[in-house]
Amino acid sequence: MEIEGYLRALDINISRDKLKRLIFLLGKFNLIKSSKRGHIDYYYVALDVVMVEFAGKFEPTKVKLAAQQYYATNDSESRRMHVIQSAYAMATPEPVVLPVGAE
Repeated sequence: MEIEGYLRALDINISRDKLKRLIFLLGKFNLIKSSKRGHIDYYYVALDVVMVEFAGKFEPTKVKLAAQQYYATNDSESRRMHVIQSAYAMATPEPVVLPVGAE
């Protein structure tokens, strides 16, 4: 799992079974969603709502922009970028147009 590698890089050691259980719970709480492309599951944030407050200097917008730039400019991540774009395109609600006089 790619997520395991990122966690190890942060010196966080979690067994694969525990990681799968945590991902399952995040999905049950609708904090993450996944999309399967071929044999790979891509995970992404389900909501664009800040649910965790970090102490110190953490700028969510700056991190989001850096991630988007990375995926957009890295050819090896084109499939992941497509999954992210598709997921957020589906999540954007269509505007409701009311008939004239209906308020």
